[in-house]
Amino acid sequence: MKHISILSTLTLLLLVYSCAENKDDFQEEMMVNATEKEIDKNLVANSTEEATDIVDNEEVVCEESLLTVFLDDPDLTGTNIRKKPKGEVAVKLILDENNIGFMMDICEEKNGWLRIKGPIIGDMDEIDLPDQSGWIHHSVVSVGTRNYGGQEIPLMDEPNGTNQTGAILRESYGVKIIGLCGEWVKIQHNKNNGWVKAEWLCGSPFTTCS
Repeated sequence: MKHISILSTLTLLLLVYSCAENKDDFQEEMMVNATEKEIDKNLVANSTEEATDIVDNEEVVCEESLLTVFLDDPDLTGTNIRKKPKGEVAVKLILDENNIGFMMDICEEKNGWLRIKGPIIGDMDEIDLPDQSGWIHHSVVSVGTRNYGGQEIPLMDEPNGTNQTGAILRESYGVKIIGLCGEWVKIQHNKNNGWVKAEWLCGSPFTTCS
């Protein structure tokens, strides 16, 4: 009986040891699985953050613009057209009995300056620029809006944007240009800034563009 008792005790100890060993293996496996899941979760989170950063930091690629604007300068002593922003004066536009208005095409905006492309159109003649290019400050040119039928023109947060920042509810005059991006124009209207399609803007100082 004593031998049987010793044998039973040894069997029980082996069983306990085996269970403990299996328990340790199970716990170790659980820890490994948890670690792997945590790594996978972090990888997914990092990938999502990186993808978001790529979208957020994606730069809008702008095609060349071409928009007609008119001179809108209260200083009757003349308006300077410069060879480069803040640079040497190339031409001075003066409103007098021969020229009561000027129109020009702009194609680029840089730090508040607009680049003129081609000649400037006066009432009586055309004014050529050196290399058919010059720069004028955005504060002295304007456009009107073409919502002659009372259409609402939405102001968007960016070119081809989906968020509206405001709206032009009636035909407006003296609208300032603060940005260009292909067929989109960033304007300042009643203290609101936003992007509109160029087709909604009119660069004639005297007539509509209908």
